[in-house]
Amino acid sequence: MKHVLTIGGATLDSIIEYRDMETLVHQRQGLTQSYLLLEEGKKIEVTDLKRFSGGGSTNTAVSFKRQGYDVSVFCKLGNDVLADQVLQELQAFGIDTQYIARSESRGTATSFVVPSLKGDRVVFAYRGANTTLLAKDLPEAAIEQAELIYITSLSDQAAEHLPDIVAKAHARKIPVAVNPGISQLKLGASFLKSSLKHIETLILNLEEAQQFMESLMQSDKNLQKHADSHDPAALLETTVQFADTQFNLRQFFKVVLSMGPKTVVVTDGTKGVFIANQEHIYFHPAVKTKIVNTLGAGDAFGSSFVGALYGGEPIDNAIRCGVINSASVICYPDAKSGLLEKSAIIEEAAKLDKKHLSILNW
Repeated sequence: MKHVLTIGGATLDSIIEYRDMETLVHQRQGLTQSYLLLEEGKKIEVTDLKRFSGGGSTNTAVSFKRQGYDVSVFCKLGNDVLADQVLQELQAFGIDTQYIARSESRGTATSFVVPSLKGDRVVFAYRGANTTLLAKDLPEAAIEQAELIYITSLSDQAAEHLPDIVAKAHARKIPVAVNPGISQLKLGASFLKSSLKHIETLILNLEEAQQFMESLMQSDKNLQKHADSHDPAALLETTVQFADTQFNLRQFFKVVLSMGPKTVVVTDGTKGVFIANQEHIYFHPAVKTKIVNTLGAGDAFGSSFVGALYGGEPIDNAIRCGVINSASVICYPDAKSGLLEKSAIIEEAAKLDKKHLSILNW
């Protein structure tokens, strides 16, 4: 079985359950946003508090492990009790933790997850040791052992080391999938752009795609002209407004695919997922299920899609595998409990109506 190395953030997530949730929906032209209301000066009764390891590197590590891969994880923790809890949980899952680095200056990253009425959440994130992750912390042995590298969000100064890590993998002909977070793109979209030539699969959610496209347009005036001439039609052609930029997903896919990746993915929450390669654009709607918490849904889709694809599944089956595991994860309060074994993913994916997958030509 192939050996996967996951790279990125690691946290200890504290998931809060509380009474009297309130949400405010704000609408303006072309945009609807929901806000979680916490009344100033009010004491809110917490009914339950659970702690789980989280962060992209640990979530995807467990996902790949349950798909039958051998898995090592590279992340950075503090020298504290929280780090011990994260390590113990990963080891219980059978993850190789020998490459995890320790920070002497920052504590283990933590987050406080506050759910909303509709199953979404607000996350208070302390990046901690994640921000001190350096390319030099990654042992050569970790790369040499890997047959697939999956890189999740890199925080603060760690983001600038993406090109170094990707270049090392490329030199050894190791395929790389990257799923950067929104904070990484706001801080260092240029680092992702310079890495695209060595990335096989790029995975973003819609907000991340918007942020990345905005960065690309700011550095390329010809691209700005091209994106302003849109052809509204269906979901794929729907114009996306972000800051002062307008574009649609078809344009986004063309631009990013031209920079190197073989496959580009854009997830759009409860609406579904778009996947593009040089041959086709695919769309699959999200599976309808009871949403408990959306935490880890993106990690579940990306790792399951990539895991199935590199495990030999055709792209249509890989898409269904991603959709199924993502739907399973959001039925649980944390990012790992809902992750399915490979046999269960394949079984549930086979039950999906094949007509739900749309295959669109360029």
